[in-house]
Amino acid sequence: MPEHLNAEPELLLKLLSHTSPPGSTGPVIAIDLDDVLSQTNREICEWHNEVYGTKMELSDFYYFYYWKNPYWGNLQETFSKVKDFYATQRIYDAQPVAGAREGVQALRDMGFRLIIVTARSRDVQEDSWKWVDKWFHGLFDSVVCTGQFTDADTNSREVVTKLSKAEVCDGLNAILLIDDSSENALQVSTASPPIRRTPVLLFGDYEWNSRLTSAADAIDTRFRLRVVRSFGRRRD
Repeated sequence: MPEHLNAEPELLLKLLSHTSPPGSTGPVIAIDLDDVLSQTNREICEWHNEVYGTKMELSDFYYFYYWKNPYWGNLQETFSKVKDFYATQRIYDAQPVAGAREGVQALRDMGFRLIIVTARSRDVQEDSWKWVDKWFHGLFDSVVCTGQFTDADTNSREVVTKLSKAEVCDGLNAILLIDDSSENALQVSTASPPIRRTPVLLFGDYEWNSRLTSAADAIDTRFRLRVVRSFGRRRD
């Protein structure tokens, strides 16, 4: 591992000690934000139907990567749509996942220190914390965004890092990650030394976490063309 990555987990912990005085001295549990706490995909589904006149349903999200699913188009079209969605601020209208508030409260009551680890970028980190504080007030210490690493404002509770979720969980000494992505679960739970493996609870009965895929094997074509290439069968 490059030397700068060896140092970053320690720096991450140092930043967290400034931005987020621990609400608990107990073990750390890292928790994903989208579709574990926030019904993000449901909100973006409703937005897509309103804007493009589609009949997308949550069950159409077969894969973690949007461009592999119906209605989204190719890779470039998908990125453009997601950018437009974030520009509407509707992601902050998303409702919490049913039972999430009660589950998080139970973990906090048991003495665990709870930190959100999300793939969201620096552009939305502040508003993401506002959403968390609205629906889960006083339950989380910090939000860590796995985007480009920057120094955090010492008065904020958001930290941005370019580390992977596996590296962040290792740096936090987390005893568990709760995530809805099979891809993230596999990466974190099978990490190679010197990164410590972190146990993962795969959350939710979602289509996208019942099958594995990766960005590397993406075919830059529309979903319907990939179906035709698979002799009319959906690529499960």
